[in-house]
Amino acid sequence: MDVTARHAFWATMREQADQGRTVLFATHYLEEADAIADRVLVLHRGRLLADGTAAEIKAKAGARKVSFDLDGTIDEAAVRGLPFLTSVDISGQTVRIQSTDADATVHALYGLGVYPRNLEVAGLGLEQAFVAITSAEEAAEEANAA
Repeated sequence: MDVTARHAFWATMREQADQGRTVLFATHYLEEADAIADRVLVLHRGRLLADGTAAEIKAKAGARKVSFDLDGTIDEAAVRGLPFLTSVDISGQTVRIQSTDADATVHALYGLGVYPRNLEVAGLGLEQAFVAITSAEEAAEEANAA
């Protein structure tokens, strides 16, 4: 759909929902689902993995984004060894981390002598939560198969 058609589609879907009708749709545009849907289902390989509001799905993923800029250099191996990390991306002077315990991770950064600039801690977006939930399911499937 082009942009105009997409806006018209969503306006119609909102009208239908406002009239008390149930609207069920599948999408890969999770930012739209996050903004519009009252309820989100996460399906993976034909199985229902999560069911709730967008906020509940994001909370189920259990991780938060920690991002910051560096003033100097950083021991990348030490950062990757921090507690509770689920992913690390170090690009130049910018570090982006996903952590299941952001407070402990930030505390550990200071313990390494890393003093972040422009520190931001935020929840995952719905797309990141989807990836976290489905990745955890795949890891569990692989562990059970072994």
